[in-house]
Amino acid sequence: MPIDQFSLDLGSPPPRRPIDLLYFAILPDAAAADTALRLAADDQERHGAAGEIYDPDRLHVSLHRVWKEPGLPDEAIRYAMRLGACVDAASFDIRFDRLVSIDQGRQYPRTLTCGNGNELLDDLMIQLSDGKTLKGEVVPHMTLYYGDRSAPYTDLRTPITWTALDFALVHTRKGLGETKVLRRWPLSRRA
Repeated sequence: MPIDQFSLDLGSPPPRRPIDLLYFAILPDAAAADTALRLAADDQERHGAAGEIYDPDRLHVSLHRVWKEPGLPDEAIRYAMRLGACVDAASFDIRFDRLVSIDQGRQYPRTLTCGNGNELLDDLMIQLSDGKTLKGEVVPHMTLYYGDRSAPYTDLRTPITWTALDFALVHTRKGLGETKVLRRWPLSRRA
């Protein structure tokens, strides 16, 4: 005796809401971004890694994340704007001399990083994190692409350098590829 069942079509599940990220960052100048992206393409070719290389406007050195949730409340933006306006920090040189892969399971961010610390960068990061000490918690880096495999640690013959003259508040909608600089603040000139 056949059993008749009816099916109930509830339709597709609703689309996942994108994650809104609000963070402070240092953005590379055009020359440094161009050099970094050429390095990324050469690196992929040399190691047979696949993965979309970031667009130049997506390159950044993260300083402090303010928000990471679906939807971005106005209060989070206002808080970040107040925090950014309180910063009193000098301009400084960024110098990335290493290329490393970070194992995140199925993806491997390929990032530029530095061998030596930078006190002025550390000071800026501490100011943006409401004075919290970050020793050992955050390694300054700039992601170039997410690879499908790990690639070896590489010391760069010619470091990628630029002078950080300002920092930015950035809003990214993860999963949609949308990135917008909301505000930039200048760093004071060195004496």
